[in-house]
Amino acid sequence: MSFRRIAVFAVVLIAAVIVLVGVAKVIGFESSAQERQETLDPFYTPPDPIPEELGTVIRTERMDIEVPNGSAQRMLYVSERPDGERAVSGGMVFIPDAPPAKDKNGRNIVAYAHGTGGLGEACAPSRSKNPTNGMDGWLGLMMRQGWVVAATDYVGIGTPGPNQYLIAQAEVRDVVNSVRAVQNIAEAGAGNQYTTFGHSQGGHSAVWAGTLAEKYAPGIDLLGVAAAAPALNLEPIAAAQWQSPVGWVIGADLIESYPTYYSCTTD
Repeated sequence: MSFRRIAVFAVVLIAAVIVLVGVAKVIGFESSAQERQETLDPFYTPPDPIPEELGTVIRTERMDIEVPNGSAQRMLYVSERPDGERAVSGGMVFIPDAPPAKDKNGRNIVAYAHGTGGLGEACAPSRSKNPTNGMDGWLGLMMRQGWVVAATDYVGIGTPGPNQYLIAQAEVRDVVNSVRAVQNIAEAGAGNQYTTFGHSQGGHSAVWAGTLAEKYAPGIDLLGVAAAAPALNLEPIAAAQWQSPVGWVIGADLIESYPTYYSCTTD
């Protein structure tokens, strides 16, 4: 065999090995991700029947993640759909290490609403490999301030239920009921005052919480709302879905969620 043929054969062989290694890594990653979700499934399985009291904490467990000046737990709590049917949402609670101030009536609460991240089980922040994605820049500051952070996954993301993407009445319920849930976790030391913050889809949730939360939960004191790049002007985004990468991300989920709740959805 000539040197040229040997060289070509070697290149082809190396390329084949690289492809096989890549495929093996992908298969291994997918297998690992699936195993992770299967391990978590029992935690997110709702009881039958679901408790009636909104904000009831069904279960919690400590999360083995680094939280500057604090700790994290995942939680499963009772929320509801816009029609009042009880449902469960996953989420997280972040608790400062320092004890609450004795002259305060419990810790202030920050209700965080996450941005668009998909609708699969692994897309729920509390079920993901990077649960604090989008929070790392400010979570430590909240812990230093002594504020407890409630972070909802939303009903139907990581838990049973229909897609409620950008359904304001659903998002407000999930955010407010995450506050109620944190109030029911004794070690959180949560008080009755909260603010809400979100980005993208979470910005939409936060803005609507500012609009509807007082009527929905008049007994809880909402102090303020902060929204980063809120997904509010939906009609042009959805209309441009085939020309815009952002539209493809948002438009497809809207097409799935909106017909369930609104009869005015068109093509």
